[in-house]
Amino acid sequence: MSKQQRKSTDRAILITCLLICLVTLPLFFEGIFSRVFSFGDGDSGSLIGSVLEPRNDIRIKSKNSLSWTNLKTKKTDLRLGNSVFSGAGSETTIKLENGLTINMKENSLIKFTKVGDLMVPEIGYGSFELSSQAGVQIMKDGKLYTVQNTSMGSIRLVADQNGFRAFDASNAEIDLANGLITSTAKMPVGSTPSPIKATDLIPADQTVDFEARLDDIYQTNDDGTYARKFGHDLERPLHFSWQTGAHAMKQRLEHADNSQMRDARGFETQSQNEILVDRLFLGTNYWRVMPDQASWSEVRRFEVVLKYFDSHLRLLSPQRSPLVARPPNRLSLIVSGAPNPEVAGILVEVERDNEGPESVRAFLFEPGQAIQVPLDSTGLYRLRAREVLKNRLLSSSTNELQFEVLSPRLPEPPEFLGPDRVPLSLSQLTRLEWSNAGTAKQFDVEIHNLTTGERQIKSVHTNNLAFQSDSAGTFNLRVRQRDGYGQRSGWSRMKEIEVMAPIKPPPLAQNIENDFSNRDKLPFPKPSPIFSNDTYDSDQIAAEVSGYAMTSSEQKLVARDVALGSILGLRIRKNFFKQQAGEANLRVQTVGFNDTAHSSLYSADLRYFYRLENNWFESWKWRPFISLGAGAEMFRSTNQQIFAPKYDLMKIGFRVNFPYRRSWTMGGDVFYGQAADSSTKIEISGNFGYFFDHRFSAGLGYRVYFFDAATAASTPMGLPYREAFGEGYSVFRYHF
Repeated sequence: MSKQQRKSTDRAILITCLLICLVTLPLFFEGIFSRVFSFGDGDSGSLIGSVLEPRNDIRIKSKNSLSWTNLKTKKTDLRLGNSVFSGAGSETTIKLENGLTINMKENSLIKFTKVGDLMVPEIGYGSFELSSQAGVQIMKDGKLYTVQNTSMGSIRLVADQNGFRAFDASNAEIDLANGLITSTAKMPVGSTPSPIKATDLIPADQTVDFEARLDDIYQTNDDGTYARKFGHDLERPLHFSWQTGAHAMKQRLEHADNSQMRDARGFETQSQNEILVDRLFLGTNYWRVMPDQASWSEVRRFEVVLKYFDSHLRLLSPQRSPLVARPPNRLSLIVSGAPNPEVAGILVEVERDNEGPESVRAFLFEPGQAIQVPLDSTGLYRLRAREVLKNRLLSSSTNELQFEVLSPRLPEPPEFLGPDRVPLSLSQLTRLEWSNAGTAKQFDVEIHNLTTGERQIKSVHTNNLAFQSDSAGTFNLRVRQRDGYGQRSGWSRMKEIEVMAPIKPPPLAQNIENDFSNRDKLPFPKPSPIFSNDTYDSDQIAAEVSGYAMTSSEQKLVARDVALGSILGLRIRKNFFKQQAGEANLRVQTVGFNDTAHSSLYSADLRYFYRLENNWFESWKWRPFISLGAGAEMFRSTNQQIFAPKYDLMKIGFRVNFPYRRSWTMGGDVFYGQAADSSTKIEISGNFGYFFDHRFSAGLGYRVYFFDAATAASTPMGLPYREAFGEGYSVFRYHF
């Protein structure tokens, strides 16, 4: 191997290593997968107690972790800074080294923070039972409370939408105005305080049927026809009842169509163990009850179905299938058999084949009225009939009748008049004509530029078109016609048009060989200010369209999925002096793909870059360009409590780009930002692109960031709070 070949191999290896480091940097930064996304004791505070006997959904999270870890073992060490969460139907016991014992009920959250030199449990929300020595402190919403005299019985704490409340052993509410939580009622020997529970829920594990009515299945259109209802809501009243072991003053019922009780409908009653619910779900229903904000009952389920009365009718048609006619047309139908004596009308359902329930239209005819159903277009139709009684009850469907509607022969394609090949001069206007069959209402003209590959279709209502082009090249044109029913003919033969640029006269010869007086004015070619692909960082305006996924440390607590959405970005870059540039970025969310992403999300970013001199690989095709950067960013998000609502920060970083030949480039950025309240953000991005010419380029890229909030000004639900964001984007650039 020659010296030059060894030198080339060394350069290639070095560049490959740099690219691998840039691409894999997100996998190693701050130990993302071993530290940010998992719970571990190594990054937590000092040992303060234990979590014992977790039942069902009990989760724990350290102060530096982004996600929650489910507890499965009987005993787990609890450290300063940890948070504990209990899901539906779950509970656990927390024993602290200061003597405090906490029985944590379902749907609750508690954090263990440090106030001065003391470890203090901070109540988030939910229900807890406390027993401890006198003098132990707890915190809620920044206020400290002192627990006293629990030897008289356990103290129950409840934090919900009604505020923070405490109850003694006799279930009497304790006044918290003085900051003391004291139990004064003594429990009977051998008994422990327990919340009121709801039992014997009715309905449960049964089927509830209702007679089907016309309004249950159909809704009325503006034209008097009927369309299928979508969704599974059924407006029917039903009594929900249950039993409680003791008198409850306030009870809450939740009713949903899923066992996780997402988007549940809520109802409240003061003292009665019964509620009338006026709207149900077709199919499976789920519900539960919580007396006096104590704990939810077991989720119970029941089925709701519609019952139709039997129909003895049969649907027939005197016309034969297929029906050859120009739509719209009408199909005559006959109903045979003995109708119900209380019948008020015959409902005929019409469904287009392969279009699903959305295409179903229904027409109501009075008894004895001639049944004629409109068919708006060609295709296969499925028809059924139902009886509708005077009280709007609905029968089952009759037999299904299939009918096909065919169109008459399509119109003939037109033909261009005149020669098939027409030479034109640049910007010359010519009028092209073609034959007209007499029935045509509209013509479609396709213009294909063979030079650029661009195609366009113009619609006209006459049999001629004025053609003109501002650029030279060869064009192919063809035409088709539409009749009054919207049917299209085939395309005509191609007509070729060649547009030629005018020939410029040659420049006058000049004798400049010995003319030194005008040396500075000689017509030497000047270098282009745009290098095509000499650097990715030329002056440009870029538009980005991206899809993103985002999660946060509080995501499960607010019961939301990973946020998915689309962002539209605009980037403007301008170079000045020799090696300096300014860049502005504006990004706005355009579409939220799920409920979590239905937010107003936008950011603005200003950056300054200084490109370093680099002559290491000047003779190579892969010549890296390295720039140092600094800037400022503003981020705002509203309407959802999963994103950090706002932050403003300063950032520093660098950019590396690797142009290859004159058409390809790849590279990326790494930036670190910090806000005034010490919140931090790490952003990593990469891209590659292709230059079509010196003006236009396009490419693909990715962008990830990790945001760590330091104060309540940048977090929606308390500290610690972390946010992880990733997106892939496509970009189109105009270089100037």
